[in-house]
Amino acid sequence: MSTANQNLIGAPKAASLDDAEIKEHISKVLSMQNTDAELVRIVSAKKQVVAGTKYIIEFEAKRANSDEVTLYSTSYLIQPWISKDLQILEFKIHS
Repeated sequence: MSTANQNLIGAPKAASLDDAEIKEHISKVLSMQNTDAELVRIVSAKKQVVAGTKYIIEFEAKRANSDEVTLYSTSYLIQPWISKDLQILEFKIHS
């Protein structure tokens, strides 16, 4: 992301890779996608203020009973005044 984009109102901004709330969100996304994968680490994280907060995340996870780590990407929207649940906009498994 260029420096110019970081200053635009409404443009995605980097989020902490250690954010406990984002880690909790990823666990919810994995559960909602009916996968038994568990988060290994967050690779990249961005937040964007829209009609709520949109998160754009790349992360590594591994399935239960496996040491193989897979790259995932997801984007989801949180609108707490509408629903307590997050809304998954995109979910991809990269092989």
